[in-house]
Amino acid sequence: MWNKQLICVSAVLIILLSVSCAFTKKTAQKIPAAHITSTGKNELLSLLKNIQDNENVFEFYQCKSKLIYSNGEQQQELDAIITMERNRYVYFSISAILGVNVARVLATPDSVVLLDLLHRKAIITGYDYLQGITQIPLTFKQLQSLIAGNALYNHDTIGSIADTAMLRITITQPLAENRAQAVAYDSKSLKPVQTRIWERNGEKEIIIDYSNPVLHELSAFPTKWNIRIQAEKTIQCVMETDALVFEKKKELMFSIPKTFEVVRH
Repeated sequence: MWNKQLICVSAVLIILLSVSCAFTKKTAQKIPAAHITSTGKNELLSLLKNIQDNENVFEFYQCKSKLIYSNGEQQQELDAIITMERNRYVYFSISAILGVNVARVLATPDSVVLLDLLHRKAIITGYDYLQGITQIPLTFKQLQSLIAGNALYNHDTIGSIADTAMLRITITQPLAENRAQAVAYDSKSLKPVQTRIWERNGEKEIIIDYSNPVLHELSAFPTKWNIRIQAEKTIQCVMETDALVFEKKKELMFSIPKTFEVVRH
């Protein structure tokens, strides 16, 4: 039972968060076009610099969201309040049907703490363990980038290839451990609309589609994520937010209750 909940909570870790100011409504706002320059000598370098300069940036972000998770055998709907502070933490408070708070998750650069509130159990683990469960090469940096709607891995000029098709610019590059990443950007705004990471000569892949962006200053944060994971099983997570908060009101309070069983991985 706990293993199924851990997988579900781990799936939640693959979906949420963004940046800083008051409540923002989801509206059909037009994303401004990014300013693309070219020196004529190294167009790829110029393009990648413009993409980097155009990343979504934040100091604080909070949202209310609904998550639908399925793995081919079961489907669950969860509600979550997600809070994130840049380079410090990602926090999830997860509720099931009737608003019962079932789990809390605190991800920091060094570790992940999962509180199973139903069974009064705490798991303290690292990203290697979660990668083994989710089959996704995520670290804290990639988690924050995913939620903020940025490329999971920075582009480089050594192995990257740029391709333009269907009003998109796709940057494809090899990664470590026989993996590759392809990020499709809107050709006008240079905001990611899809990220794909896969095993070369393998069967495992993750595809993340971003949509319904909300503007905040010069950033455009997605409010819908559709994540498909193909590994031993096919896992799909769809998350939608209905409110974004970008202003930090108070410090995060998180602790493991003394009565909880603590398990370390």
